[in-house]
Amino acid sequence: MSYMSALSFYRKGKLSLGKAAELVGMDKIDFIRRIQDEEIIFDYTDDEICLE
Repeated sequence: MSYMSALSFYRKGKLSLGKAAELVGMDKIDFIRRIQDEEIIFDYTDDEICLE
């Protein structure tokens, strides 16, 4: 699955963050960082990300 497709499904609530990352061959942290790098609004703080 492409990154943009997985992101779209994640944003619509059709996939969890972890599943979306898995489907594109990334771990959750890398998926989150890519979202942040592309300046897409992401509703997790750095502290919440580190809880994983």
